[in-house]
Amino acid sequence: SDGVVFISPAGIRLWGIIMMPYEIGSVEITGVINNDGSFKLTGVAHSGIRFNADLRYDANISIELSNKGVILSGDLSLPYGIGLAQFVGEFSERGIGLTGSFDSRIQFSSDVHVQAALSFTANSWEGIKMSGNLNLPAGIANVGVNGEITLQGLALGGTFSSNIDFGAGVQIPAINMAVNASTWGGVSMSGNLNLPYGLGGVSVVGGLTSDIDLYLGGSLGSSLSIVGVSVFNCNLNLSASIATGVKLNGSVSMPRGIGDVGMGGAITSSGFNLYGEKTIDIDFVIVSLETGFRIGISQSAVNISAYGEGCIGIPVPYPPWTEDICETVGVGVEPDWGNGSFDLCIDFPIVGSQCIGF
Repeated sequence: SDGVVFISPAGIRLWGIIMMPYEIGSVEITGVINNDGSFKLTGVAHSGIRFNADLRYDANISIELSNKGVILSGDLSLPYGIGLAQFVGEFSERGIGLTGSFDSRIQFSSDVHVQAALSFTANSWEGIKMSGNLNLPAGIANVGVNGEITLQGLALGGTFSSNIDFGAGVQIPAINMAVNASTWGGVSMSGNLNLPYGLGGVSVVGGLTSDIDLYLGGSLGSSLSIVGVSVFNCNLNLSASIATGVKLNGSVSMPRGIGDVGMGGAITSSGFNLYGEKTIDIDFVIVSLETGFRIGISQSAVNISAYGEGCIGIPVPYPPWTEDICETVGVGVEPDWGNGSFDLCIDFPIVGSQCIGF
């Protein structure tokens, strides 16, 4: 290295250029060596710092050499929208080691950016490690995460248990929801939602779809409760986002002859609702009904209405020995959901109202 030395009774003043390791390169320094042997030399550099074979980032570096060692401070330019991150550090027997923090908006995909408040360690023996919080949408707020920057990119992971706000007053507790955020895979989530109104827990997967929205989907359990009583078997899928709310779609197995009914609906701030329709034929030799059922299910009631044609076979003294008389009929339902059954009451022509147990 090159330098100039000024000697005076007060001490020795130095100016020169020294070569720093880890690809920092040449640094112009100035300082003094005091009569008592203490010294302090300072300089600045705009250069790159190499932490390992894969990671090298530009930095604005202030350098101080003294009896205490080599102290570094400045700004490290990190990728993925992080920008300049302030640091302090030093050289040691293990190598170069920096610590710092930043509050930046990180780009995890073309549509997803998340505000992050993270601290980091960057050194030549472990690379770049991070910890702190991601500020997620839907009222989730700060999620504690840990991660690192590698040759592949930035990856962070953590878990949270808090309410997710899907809008319109619908807040659903998330239990042990895992968050995995990476610059190559976006922000994914998996865990459990504790659904209200007796619907129970559901395992879901999904993630952030934009800066302000997320999607979670899963399958509900095999039973559906009305007024706290397990009444129906079901095969329902849940899809939830801030933009569209919490939707339910699939089928519900109604008692006995009705069978599986395709249904759709939603979870709202006041309850859940499902609606479906199915056409069936009921034939008891003399009495028959061809009808379409309209079925509505909520957490407190099941409503069934029907429309169609009812027929009754009237005996006649000639083949085929019966004659059908058919009319449009009214249909009513008298439920006993505690026992998982209901009576279907039909206003047939001639014979009047008849009820059939289901």
